[in-house]
Amino acid sequence: MDGFLKETEILREISHPNIIRIFDMFEDETSYYLVTELCLGGELYSKIEEMSDKQKAFSEKQCAFIIE
Repeated sequence: MDGFLKETEILREISHPNIIRIFDMFEDETSYYLVTELCLGGELYSKIEEMSDKQKAFSEKQCAFIIE
């Protein structure tokens, strides 16, 4: 849990176009709630699986294109 809390504090302090921003965090008795920037386009892992179905491997350049 300490690692999670430390990581969220770091993400609240940094601003980089390729790293999700965390604006705030709340907690109650059972859960933590993160307020993050809106990220459209789905998950990188889903895109990797989709591309893997079409070809055996893909290049670093193709992966970088997905992330942008």
